[in-house]
Amino acid sequence: MKILFLDIDGVLITSRSMLALATYPAFDPVACQLIDAFCQRSGAKIVICSAWREERSKADLEAILDSMPIAKSHLHDDWATPVIFGPRSREVQEWLSRHPETTHYAVLDDGIGLEDLAHHVIQPDSDVGLLLDHMIDLCALLDMPFEKWFVDAGIKPTKKDFERSSRKASVIVDTSH
Repeated sequence: MKILFLDIDGVLITSRSMLALATYPAFDPVACQLIDAFCQRSGAKIVICSAWREERSKADLEAILDSMPIAKSHLHDDWATPVIFGPRSREVQEWLSRHPETTHYAVLDDGIGLEDLAHHVIQPDSDVGLLLDHMIDLCALLDMPFEKWFVDAGIKPTKKDFERSSRKASVIVDTSH
């Protein structure tokens, strides 16, 4: 099982999207479509590791995802990390300890408290959110060849794209938790 631990503020809601849409929450439509397409192609399931999981039910998050549009079917049955006071990495590790079937995982989060999981973290800038580099890193971490996705979209991968993917993938030697 491939798991994408997903933060919302700073990843799907950015300063850029709030300025453009003049509201909060202002979900970045491109970021949302990238996450949806990634999950569809890779089979990854989403686990929310955001403050958005607090005081919301799974049904609430499914409705929010569907409105973005990220298919609610991408949400894992155990849809959120536990709320543990301390670094966010402890919440991710606790979730992983309950799911030994997880073979690959990535944490997409703009925040702090993830140093213990540094080799699995993709950290976008909260002002701009997801970039192409982040998606290539995500493909490497969750063992999905990015080349076909690019080619299907009419993008010719460059030597730099392959080098970036190789560097990120080579960091992950042991996927155990």
